Amino acid sequence: AREGISFVFDSLGAERVVMEEFLSGREVSFIVATDGERIVPFASSHDYKRLGDGDSGPNTGGMGTVSPSPRLAAETEEQVISEIIRPVLDELKNRGISYCGFLYAGLMLLESGEISVLEFNVRMGDPEAQAILNRFEGDLGNLLAALVSGEELSEDDIRWSTKSCVNVVLASAGYPESPRKGDLIDGLPLLQTLPNVTVYHAGTEIDEKGLVTAGGRVLSVAALDDNLESARLQAYRGVDLLQFRGAQCRRDIGS
Repeated sequence: AREGISFVFDSLGAERVVMEEFLSGREVSFIVATDGERIVPFASSHDYKRLGDGDSGPNTGGMGTVSPSPRLAAETEEQVISEIIRPVLDELKNRGISYCGFLYAGLMLLESGEISVLEFNVRMGDPEAQAILNRFEGDLGNLLAALVSGEELSEDDIRWSTKSCVNVVLASAGYPESPRKGDLIDGLPLLQTLPNVTVYHAGTEIDEKGLVTAGGRVLSVAALDDNLESARLQAYRGVDLLQFRGAQCRRDIGS
């Protein structure tokens, strides 16, 4: 707490700090697409914010994700929509704001059974989107177009795989404080031999050496399989084929 307060006042030059209640529970990400009235819930997920295994080390933008989240039961999803998403949209409407887009709720499921909101974003989350969209079997373009135009939503455009997806992020040396750039990345062609594995580029670029690191979170490896454990094994098979100097990843995503 003292380190945080020192950073806020001394480094950021803030004039005041707001002290909030400490929340103990399980984090879940819940995302919907909406036109302000209609709500299309997307598959649940949860991500891993800390750099190291067991939630150790500094906070990051996200070191991995799983979908669906085993932390969120179907009845809890209905509670989130009725108690959090719908009231927010109603209040926006009361303020004359016509909101159309993604609404992301970062939630803490408290041990008491209550749900607290950690944050709202007006986008899909990263790295949540990589896991969620791997399980989406509808037509995303048609779905979003219908929400924008007011046309009727088709059930064919909103279909989800029953499979699980695990997404593991590979970060560069020095991330998150001072990510190193320019390290050569090897192993991408080998991933083509793995079924149901997708690699997403984030902090990469091509120079005279080839494909190199160019940011903090470099690549993420997402695997789709029948259950969480098999998806996890597939994702880490893919991770182990990728190599660059100083690569960092968590080994407990989905465990």
